[in-house]
Amino acid sequence: MNKIRVFLVDDENGALKLMQSLLSHFNEVEVVGMANNVSQAVSQIAITLPDMVFTDIRMPGEDGFALVKALHEKGIFSCHVFVTAYDQYTLQACKTAAFDYLLKPVGLPELGMTLKRFQEERIEKPWEDKLNRLLQYIQPHEKVRFNTRSGYILIDPQEILYCHAEGNYTDIFLINGSKETVTLTLKDFSDRIINPSIIRVSRSYLINKTFISKVDRKRRKCELRYQGISLELDVSMGECIGI
Repeated sequence: MNKIRVFLVDDENGALKLMQSLLSHFNEVEVVGMANNVSQAVSQIAITLPDMVFTDIRMPGEDGFALVKALHEKGIFSCHVFVTAYDQYTLQACKTAAFDYLLKPVGLPELGMTLKRFQEERIEKPWEDKLNRLLQYIQPHEKVRFNTRSGYILIDPQEILYCHAEGNYTDIFLINGSKETVTLTLKDFSDRIINPSIIRVSRSYLINKTFISKVDRKRRKCELRYQGISLELDVSMGECIGI
């Protein structure tokens, strides 16, 4: 089996050496480079083209998310593993869209599990989709392209009020009062919109929780309010996680 070619990014040399030492326990791994900042990492990764990039997130100047964006813009789709201290936003982003994350201090068992999972998924799962999902999460104001019956539209997820399922189509109701219909099921649409504000509240609805004014659990209703306008939507409390 081909070795897993790994690149390490951390602003602390001690952290780089520690991760290099941990990875030396795995014969299937080859560390092909290390960098202390995003600029160095991008230039070296463009040459080495590693299978996996282990990167810290909290670094002076540009952070680990900036590295993901910079590599994406260059068309480099390595598998990303974040190595980080506890941060709820970071962990949510990682769980949602990145390949994996490791909490400092990193242990050999956790590292081994990450490498094993990569070996199992490296052939069947291209990482470009993962990177696209991650970038949508960390750049929530970036517009997302969706196909329609007649062409396509670009939508800023923050401008979505709610979405309603219509069979194999999804109606998107925007805060400007307009409605767009895209050729995706609600599940597929939800998978494309990686944004912490857009949550699924039933089989039929996604809502932007930014505009929630009231939730009535007894009546299973959710009230949305925007610019003086309010409306009620059906909520399935068994399915809804975000409210």
